[in-house]
Parts: sequence; structure tokens; C-alpha cells
Amino acid sequence: MRRAVCSGGWVRALGAAALGGLASAILLGAELAILEPWLGAILAEREADIATPAVPIELLAFALIFAATLLAGLITSAKVAYGFHVPAVVRTASARLIENLQSAAFGERAAMQGYTDRADAPERNRAHAIADAAAAAQRRELADIRQQALGSRMSERGHNPQTPLRGPQTAAAVPIGQSARRRTRNRVSAGASRREAI
Repeated sequence: MRRAVCSGGWVRALGAAALGGLASAILLGAELAILEPWLGAILAEREADIATPAVPIELLAFALIFAATLLAGLITSAKVAYGFHVPAVVRTASARLIENLQSAAFGERAAMQGYTDRADAPERNRAHAIADAAAAAQRRELADIRQQALGSRMSERGHNPQTPLRGPQTAAAVPIGQSARRRTRNRVSAGASRREAI
């Protein structure tokens, strides 16, 4: 992954986009600068009732020539950007910087956990952290279930409710979606009852 970050492929793509935008702006500006006076002269001839039968073909040829020139400009800018290489000094410096930042972050984490040497510290990644969080959630749920079972056994044996048990008292487990009271009759809005009364 470090190699992909430092290889410069994304820099080339950005350079190609920037050069392509610049080339297209210059070529379209040149095309408009040439076309506008030419079209103005042709419109003046038309107003003077002079026949201009060759103008559509000339306009088509002119547009096709500029379209090919624009395409060639975009291809050239892409080739120029593809030829760009990040110097080795910059690549090694950026790789060294990334490695230093990672080791500094590891040093802080290891110091918090009490490890003195990188070799004796266990390798942790995101998957380990997710697995630890899932295991902690399962332990909490298991503790809640045990507490509920203990509470139900104590109530069956006639435990006095005024005497507190160890740990928090929890209510009996209610299945998901059944915590609210069940409605025995259909729901009717105020607007519906007014319409029925009329």
C-alpha cells in the first residue's frame, strides 16, 4: 500500500486532467477567435443578398479540423503527464516520513499498554479490535442473562423484594418488538370519527 501511495499514479492523472483542461481552453479560444470574424463576414454577405453555397461545407471542415486538433491536444497532454515521474528522493523521503509517523504512533500505543519493545508487543489490527469489542458485548449480554436468571430463581424461592441483591436488578427479558402494550381494538383518528358522524 505504501508503494501505491508513493508511486505517483494519482499525480499523473491529476496532471493529465489539468493539462487537458488547459489545452482544450486554449484550442477552443483559438477556434472562436478564428470563427467569429469569418461568420460575421458571411452574415454580412447574406444580408447583402450574395449567395454563399460553399459556407456549410467550409464550416463542417473547419469544425472537424478543430475537433481533431482538440483530440490531439488531449492525447498529447495525457502523454506528457504519463511521462512525469516522481523523483526517487521524494519517493524515499515520503516513504521514510510515513514509516516514522507509523512508528511514532505505535510507540505511543505501546507506551500506553506498557510495552517497552516493539518485538514483545502483540501485533494488533482492526480485525482484532472488532473481535475484542464483539467478545466484550457477548460477555455483557451473558452477565445480564445470568443476573436475570438469578433474579427469577430468587423470586421463586420467596426472596424478600426489600433486600437488595448483589449487582443491578434487571427486568425480565422482553422479546424485541413486544415491549409495548398490545392494542385490542383498531386505531381510529379524530378526522375519521368526525366523517362517520356526518
